[in-house]
Amino acid sequence: MFRQTVQLSAIAIFASLALSACDSSYDDIKIPTFPQLTTKGVWERVGYGELLEVTDSALTYYQFNQFGCTKLLETTEQIALDQLRLKITPNSLTKLAIQEQDLIEPYYLQRINTLPTSCTTSISVDSPVSQTYVFDYIWNLFNDYYAYFDTREVNWQTQYDTYRPLVNDNMTDEALFQVLSELVAPLQDAHVNIINESKALYFNRPKDNPFSRTVRGMMFASLRDGEVLDPSEIESELNQLYAQISTSYMTPSSAKRFPSDPQDEPTVLWGITPDNVGIITINNMMSYASDTMSEEATLAAANSLFDTIMAQLAQTKGIIVDVRNNQGGYDSVSLAIAQRFNQTDHAVFYKQAKTKTGTGDLLERKLNGRSDAYTNPVYLLTSEVTVSAGEIFVIAMRSLPQVTQVGKETSGALSDLKFFDIPNDWSITLSNEVYWTSDNQYFEKTGIPPAVSIPAFSVDDLKMGRFQTYDYALKALGRTSDKTLSEAEFEQKISQLSNQANIKNMSISVIKDNEIVYEKGFGMNARTGEATSPQSEFYLGSVSKTLLGATIAAALENQPEFLDSALQPVLPFVIDAAQFAQDNPLTLRQLITHTSGILDSEQTYLCSYFTYENSQSLASLLAPEMGCPETVSQDEQLFFSQYLSAQGELHSHENFITQYGLKNNQAYVYSNIASALAGLVLEQKTGQSLSQLSTQLVFNPLGMTHTYWAVNESETSTPRYVFDDDSQSVYVPEYRNITYADGMAVSSSHDLARYLIALGNSGKINGGSSTQPYRCHRFVNSANNTPHTGR
Repeated sequence: MFRQTVQLSAIAIFASLALSACDSSYDDIKIPTFPQLTTKGVWERVGYGELLEVTDSALTYYQFNQFGCTKLLETTEQIALDQLRLKITPNSLTKLAIQEQDLIEPYYLQRINTLPTSCTTSISVDSPVSQTYVFDYIWNLFNDYYAYFDTREVNWQTQYDTYRPLVNDNMTDEALFQVLSELVAPLQDAHVNIINESKALYFNRPKDNPFSRTVRGMMFASLRDGEVLDPSEIESELNQLYAQISTSYMTPSSAKRFPSDPQDEPTVLWGITPDNVGIITINNMMSYASDTMSEEATLAAANSLFDTIMAQLAQTKGIIVDVRNNQGGYDSVSLAIAQRFNQTDHAVFYKQAKTKTGTGDLLERKLNGRSDAYTNPVYLLTSEVTVSAGEIFVIAMRSLPQVTQVGKETSGALSDLKFFDIPNDWSITLSNEVYWTSDNQYFEKTGIPPAVSIPAFSVDDLKMGRFQTYDYALKALGRTSDKTLSEAEFEQKISQLSNQANIKNMSISVIKDNEIVYEKGFGMNARTGEATSPQSEFYLGSVSKTLLGATIAAALENQPEFLDSALQPVLPFVIDAAQFAQDNPLTLRQLITHTSGILDSEQTYLCSYFTYENSQSLASLLAPEMGCPETVSQDEQLFFSQYLSAQGELHSHENFITQYGLKNNQAYVYSNIASALAGLVLEQKTGQSLSQLSTQLVFNPLGMTHTYWAVNESETSTPRYVFDDDSQSVYVPEYRNITYADGMAVSSSHDLARYLIALGNSGKINGGSSTQPYRCHRFVNSANNTPHTGR
């Protein structure tokens, strides 16, 4: 268009000059000259830190900031055109378009007069530089091009003042990496990365979410067994489990996945439920073309795949689109998939680089309408993990009238990744673009909120093999295929499963709407000969810990500060202080939340069980090869002293999390010994036994008449059995362990049902007021924020 305008203007001007010169000498006519469109000159991609310098002999590409300038490429324009397959087009005298071979759209550079000052002394990306140079260069990259300091409430100058003094030229790359990681960590931006490829150093810390907390929790929990699991392996296992659960909702004949190999993590899962509801799980917007990461090839492959998917789901009465675990990719793929649900052309969002150095081109993104668009109800499932191009997909889909977003808010990291290469083999990515919707909403940091808020990821979902989000959507779409059992069928199933598993007896109580709606016992108590009933007593094992927690909460109702007080003053022995952080002493809160750093030494713990009859070691009776002492001392204080005191006979580095380079309050690791120590601490604090306190403060107020701590042998509880290698039950003599508070409570299903009702109903039973001097619901709240497998 610009070329045509110049030519027409030149003709018009020349004609007017010719007419006015009819009576003049041709020598007096001055023919004007017009500037030619050319690629030669210096060009800047404003807001992106990129420069292109084109001369007759060379084409040079730079990345720069106010501090420094790095030369990444120096070649000729012809080589760039031929070998790098760049298309370089001057759109005007002041704008240059660059079309890279694998990208869908060009980007634009503005002509500037000269190279910036920092580029007059540029260095090659291969040049060695000092560690202080690396730090200053990276800090300035963020200072010049990061778009969200205010949004993410980070004072970048303060970060410099804090971390620059920690850098020196003699430090290792690993030490510098640690400083750089701490420098950018407060941003909590999924698009911020610090990388040193040659040293295999990678930092990325998005804002916390239930999925990542579960991964870290599982990693920490594995320390209990002496294992150190790779987080990426845990993520992969969880993703495969999520895929299995998603597929379980589909009829076997309809369930499909891409890639088709079940060993691969799926990019897309799809199928149809028995109620004719479609399900599409989309885990990323990039892995569609197996042999390339080219945007052009990826988009073509995604379009081909979704041609197939939408054809298969065309006759469904609704579709669940699950992007809860979508890790992003190309915006173009997101929009192409969303178009499958869109009938009319409309703008969806805008984006623009907005940085300290300037504002880039304003770009509008639209959804094109399709005549074959799917217009039946769509439930779009999101989570705090949904990120980047996954969020672009959500923005596009939520603009459609038939779509309802269900789950949790998205991650809140929408900008494209801006890559920078730095000498010494460093590289970073950051967010330099601002996105906003066509109705002027911004979702960076906050995420895109759902219309219906439901937990998107939970360990309970995994254990049940169901997703709450799926069940909500299916119910909204009129699901009719839920299986129900009559009471007789339920009891028949229980009896059948009990026989198969060789379970002698059990009792069941079912709660609904804070009332016990069903209770029954199955089998017989071999000790008493009585039929099992809802009041029959069973040892609770580790479920005892919840009763311990309730007792602690009740006893300390008016002394909550003791939860965070140092424990050494109330302990009757001296703990090994070297195993605990100097500025974070061991506390009761840490003991009851499994964050104390005290681990269970398997040998020591198993050797602490003994029979009531003669204090014989249970382990020596059942597994003599373990080498446990024949008899076990019942002195609880002595046991803890020997285990936790530096000079104790049972003391070992393996008793503490310090063996993994961690301290107390840094990781959740399930610990029986720490839980039992909490019981001893309570006794020392109150001067009463745990049994007395529990009965007075919890069991009696809640009417738990068949609940107690089995400090002495129980004559009424159900006998305990273990299974041998042939799955045959073997009777175990009545026993307990030294650390009884971690697992020696006895209760009935009826009592536990009352207890659970109180937990979920602010301490009230059957609609009446609780008589205990505390509120039961207080001790259900999470006592700390350390990641564990339940979050």
